[in-house]
Amino acid sequence: MNYLDLPVLVKIKFGKFYAVVGPSISLGIGGNYKFIQSVSGATSTNTGKVKFGKEPDNSVDSDESYYDNRLDVGVQTGIGMQVSFGMHMAYLIFSISQTVIPVATIV
Repeated sequence: MNYLDLPVLVKIKFGKFYAVVGPSISLGIGGNYKFIQSVSGATSTNTGKVKFGKEPDNSVDSDESYYDNRLDVGVQTGIGMQVSFGMHMAYLIFSISQTVIPVATIV
């Protein structure tokens, strides 16, 4: 699934190192799915599109998978380091860009 994330992060510095933390709101915008099932050596694969909202009544045997919750609220974190190259500076960061602690799910 594809989400558009809007994090609001606070940066806390520890010399050359820093940490970021803050809330995040994510909006589901769609995507594709692939479901692989293996039973007794026989494998089947289903693929289709991910959609948000109520599933239509006429979608029997559709290749679309519907999800009620488009919005998600959570917390994001990350750590990083400032590196100097002569007169130039770069920032190396490791961040968990997905919502890591679901605070609420809004329908």
